[in-house]
Amino acid sequence: MSLPILNANASLPEVASWMRAVGQTLPPNDGFLYFNALYLSVTERVVAKVAAGDVNDPEFVSRLDVVFARTYQDALIAHEDEVARAWRPLREKRFQCDKSAFRFALAGMNAHINRDLVSALLTTAAELGDDLETGTDRHRDYQAVDDLLFELMADAKQALFDQLGEAIDEALGPVDDLLESFSIRTARSAAWTNAQIAKALPAPLRELHLAAVDRHTGYAGRLILV
Repeated sequence: MSLPILNANASLPEVASWMRAVGQTLPPNDGFLYFNALYLSVTERVVAKVAAGDVNDPEFVSRLDVVFARTYQDALIAHEDEVARAWRPLREKRFQCDKSAFRFALAGMNAHINRDLVSALLTTAAELGDDLETGTDRHRDYQAVDDLLFELMADAKQALFDQLGEAIDEALGPVDDLLESFSIRTARSAAWTNAQIAKALPAPLRELHLAAVDRHTGYAGRLILV
């Protein structure tokens, strides 16, 4: 399987085009396909917001999305022994057809938000010059994506759930709906905070902090795909 490559200097619309190409390349029984579909939907809405001038800092939003997408690319193409701990559960179980499609999508979101987003924020802040303060225009742009994700969750459940997933959802009722929406907002807020902490730490401690984030995210991924 030869996946398309996203250039480090890609534009925001090129990120969406790359995800469409990835979706066409992944086999139909690949758990990554379900996460890719959800991720593409979010990215397309971000592209539209930037194109409409509906963001405070389009340079930051665009660059963060490119850097962020390339961490996902790493999860797809990295050699098995080089895959981040956060992504290992999905890499290991991606072809297990007994898992709900929605669980695969949620496992991808867990890895990408809780681990990758911290790294992407640090890289983007270093490139553009930013201390990642809360309450800034950039932070407000960042929070606006939470609303996009919240809106997409209901659509994703309808589009991605298979019969097993539907049975689980019916058994849990509204409880899992609350957990899903809350975890997304909480995870993105925690990612910003973890990036702030990492940025303030000296290099050796920063690496330890990021390794702990990666490790804990991997544990959560295994619970999602149990």
